[in-house]
Amino acid sequence: IGLVNDHGRPVELAPQNAYVRRLQETAEEVKIMIGSSLDQPGSAEAIVGGRDVTTGLLRRATLDAAGVRRALESTVVRIVEAVKFTLERTPPELSADVVGDGIVVAGGGALLPGIDERLRRETALPVTIAEEPLTCVARGAGEALEELDAITGRSPKRGRSSRR
Repeated sequence: IGLVNDHGRPVELAPQNAYVRRLQETAEEVKIMIGSSLDQPGSAEAIVGGRDVTTGLLRRATLDAAGVRRALESTVVRIVEAVKFTLERTPPELSADVVGDGIVVAGGGALLPGIDERLRRETALPVTIAEEPLTCVARGAGEALEELDAITGRSPKRGRSSRR
């Protein structure tokens, strides 16, 4: 038995990448539409389409809210654990502020319906969702950089000093 073919060429992955991005976008939409971090009354459903991994054929499937919630539960538990871990390590001088002002949830997880109530139940603290949770951290970091000298207690630099 000998070599049959020794020719290879690069394969364009853009179509597969676009497909994966579309699946991720669909998953995000389903999580926001019918997902929840709490048991919710009612039986919301979402119809999704894609390739059946067992048959390779295209098909539609109906997802129910309870199934999506079960699928998200391990991630929600990790979020709750991360918040508790952070609270346990909060310096005493900041604890009073956290108890009074509460927790503000930012990022994509803040879009999950019920995450604020779940954290409220798990921590016994006030919890709110940030305005524009997907961009607020980046905007806040930019504002902090603009005020870096005030934050660090240094006086602003006025040009470079020359060394001899």
